Amino acid sequence: MKIFDIEKLNEQTKFAVSKVNYPIWKKMIFGFMGGMFIGLGYIGYLLVYFAGNASSTEPNLTPIFKYLAASIFPVGILLCTFLGGNLFTSNALIFIGTLQKKIKWKLFLIDLTITWIFNAIGSVAMSAIAFGANLFHGYEIEIAKFAFDHKVDIKWYSSMLSGIICNILVAGSIFAYNSIKQKGIGVFIVYIVIFLFALSGSQHVVANFFVISEGGFLSCYEGHPWSGEQIGQIFYNNLIPTTIGNTLGGIFIPVTYLIADSVSCPKVQTIVKLEDDKKEE
Repeated sequence: MKIFDIEKLNEQTKFAVSKVNYPIWKKMIFGFMGGMFIGLGYIGYLLVYFAGNASSTEPNLTPIFKYLAASIFPVGILLCTFLGGNLFTSNALIFIGTLQKKIKWKLFLIDLTITWIFNAIGSVAMSAIAFGANLFHGYEIEIAKFAFDHKVDIKWYSSMLSGIICNILVAGSIFAYNSIKQKGIGVFIVYIVIFLFALSGSQHVVANFFVISEGGFLSCYEGHPWSGEQIGQIFYNNLIPTTIGNTLGGIFIPVTYLIADSVSCPKVQTIVKLEDDKKEE
């Protein structure tokens, strides 16, 4: 007897094979779109979060606005889900096809690399648009500090472990969505799970592309461009370990499902039959 329904694995395998078989130009376009969609979600998050603290003398004094901001961010993931944007984080689920030997390792790694690069380009492009549109007028210093203090000025292993938590949630929400036939329920699950991710503040490399680049633009605008050492910190403390953590978190779910599906459980023998008991009575 298998622990999990094999149909769930079949749906994920179909998802993985369809994703990896996209032509390269399609991977590029959808990767770019995914980066832009996440940027849109983060725009809403930052505007709500900092608007709630605009009258405070210290940052983060009004926790309710953190909850409100987290309720806005899932828009970015939902846009990816319905409009076809590819994300590095959810594409880590393609690993399930690799484990089943239906997708070559080379194709899996190429897909992740292309998606990572074009997620970055899309996120930075949306960041540049938001900067040019002056969306964060009045919050320049706060957002620049938020980008560096919350995303860069941390230990690399914290970024990696946080990235694992992030993608168990993000990739897990997509795994659940692909496994559910009632898509209305699937949308609700995606929204709730992504809300939890945004509330936790865990590290999502695509979202970090946006907020870090926005912080860089705003720092330059304020006349304090980041130094070469700070840029090195961005990659060492955040982008590289977060990428590793997101990958590990994304492959955790398909690996555990496949292990669970491969484990056989002994059949439970019924010792006392209800019908026999009735006869004896």
